[in-house]
Amino acid sequence: MWRRLRLSVRMLNISLRVLWHHPEFLLFPLVSAMALVVILVIMSTGALALVDFDLGVYTRLGFWGKTGVFFVLYFVAYLVAFFANTGLVGAVLTAMEGGTPTVRESFAIARARTGKLVVYAAIMSTVGIVLRMISSWLGLPGRLAGPVVRRVVVFSFVGLAWNLITYLVVPILVVENIGPRQAIQRSTALIKKTWGEQVVAYVSTGLLFLVFMALWLSAAGPALSWAVTTLSEPIITATIYVLLMVPLTLFIIKLAVDSIFCTIVYRYVTEADLGEFDAELLQASFAARTGGMWQRLRRRNA
Repeated sequence: MWRRLRLSVRMLNISLRVLWHHPEFLLFPLVSAMALVVILVIMSTGALALVDFDLGVYTRLGFWGKTGVFFVLYFVAYLVAFFANTGLVGAVLTAMEGGTPTVRESFAIARARTGKLVVYAAIMSTVGIVLRMISSWLGLPGRLAGPVVRRVVVFSFVGLAWNLITYLVVPILVVENIGPRQAIQRSTALIKKTWGEQVVAYVSTGLLFLVFMALWLSAAGPALSWAVTTLSEPIITATIYVLLMVPLTLFIIKLAVDSIFCTIVYRYVTEADLGEFDAELLQASFAARTGGMWQRLRRRNA
């Protein structure tokens, strides 16, 4: 177990170094976040226009109406995230095979799998809605008795388990180009080999993000107080801008590292030997090779 965890830490280190060598990979989660904001603004504006901008219409919706709204939001968020993540996975694989990834070619990989991504987003949205419904039925505010708390915790672990078994679905869709249902089954089968790596991915990147967020919070208050004491509008504006951009930047970096780590895990469990996947792989991964995964991917999709 400890050997697997140490291996996972090295893989996380490699993920960070890959991002260091390819900072352009940050464009994918950044584009995803910007696209999601634009789409949600357009959708919400259009929906409000249909009801003459009556902001209270949501409160008058029934249970299934609100559920439908959440499903649409889940679906859009998942689809945009999966689309960008698919492009990033393709870019990482290109780099690991010695190629030079471009944003255009990487997003072309995602466009070629749009149908599969739509189905997969619908599956994930449905599961998310079901878990949310169960949680809302069991966890009434002010009535969280012991048995109910235990059930809510259980369903939280169910959601975590679902995220773990679908962890490798996007790389599978990119490389093996199979359907979403088969990709979920394939990812579930690989969980036996990668459970340690996936747990470390969730915990390690999450802890790093929390540490940096804690540092940001500890510095935000004094920085803002100092800016206010200057009585300078440009300084106050610049300080607020920087304080807002720091957590957003950290979140974008975390998303990119998560996707790179996921891609490396998939490549590792499908091609590498347990004893050979160490920090030296980073140098070898950028060396040109023939017959690698990316070459097979290109031949399969030709």
